[in-house]
Amino acid sequence: MLALMLMLAAQDASLPKMTVTPLGNGRHIITTVPFPVSQQNDVNVEQARLAGEVCGSRPVGWGLLQRKGPIVGEAVPTYSTYSIEFQCLPRDTETYPPAPANWRPAAADESDARRVFGKYYGLLGAGKFDAAYAMFDERVVPIRESWIENERNTFTSLGSGTQRVVAVRWQVNPSDKRHPGVFATIAFEADYPAADAVCGEITLYRRGPNDYELVGEEFNFLLKGGPPMTPEELAQTKAERCPH
Repeated sequence: MLALMLMLAAQDASLPKMTVTPLGNGRHIITTVPFPVSQQNDVNVEQARLAGEVCGSRPVGWGLLQRKGPIVGEAVPTYSTYSIEFQCLPRDTETYPPAPANWRPAAADESDARRVFGKYYGLLGAGKFDAAYAMFDERVVPIRESWIENERNTFTSLGSGTQRVVAVRWQVNPSDKRHPGVFATIAFEADYPAADAVCGEITLYRRGPNDYELVGEEFNFLLKGGPPMTPEELAQTKAERCPH
């Protein structure tokens, strides 16, 4: 879709500049200029948006994440190098046959999906990142080592927390997924000692009764210690970041 380097000048002025560059064979890389570690969540969200613009209705498959920093003792912890590769994945309609168009979730399906959600964040909270990564379709997340490093840094900075499911949405054969079938998206909010706000969602593919694969995640957090905000400003920020 992109034949040459795109300089993305229309981004939010508060975000570091990001550049999308084609690598060939359908792969791209997003390179970000140096930025403070405190902005990592915002950078990740913007990277997902930029990749979505490139891929359109096709799913995004994440690849190698490369970053350097921060340097111990620096006044403002900063990533001096930060880039991530991605590709637009084709829909697989042969391996994954479509689900019946009239499929509807039963109470057991709802319970099963919530149980998978609890298992995933339980593993992350316990520092069992290998086991959490194994719950994903590895074609849609970054390379294992990069993913584990990112999750370890995130949950070390946040501390121990709890999650609350606020909505479960079901889709049958959605066009924006890598393949047809039944998908559950679970939206949540969470409490962590180092954050003023945490929210997000995970998306599961239902392979069968009580058999799910994690195919997507959005995890947004606002660390404490930033510029002071009024309760109204905090509520507005949460509304903008939370997908539900």
